[in-house]
Amino acid sequence: MATDEILTVTRFSWDCDSYVVRCPHCNAVIGIEGRVPDHILGEQYQHRACGGWLEVGFNAREVTAV
Repeated sequence: MATDEILTVTRFSWDCDSYVVRCPHCNAVIGIEGRVPDHILGEQYQHRACGGWLEVGFNAREVTAV
């Protein structure tokens, strides 16, 4: 169950045609919009399945798997 808190993620990965992150609320891997890292850093997204909000931290780094 998601909380009302916007949680920060610090890792993201490229998967075929989009960036993915692990939702800090439910631990599911989700796709996010953005074509280059500069488009996603500092952005907030809502995971529709669990309702949790997350922010990709400005210090987030790209990894091979989230």
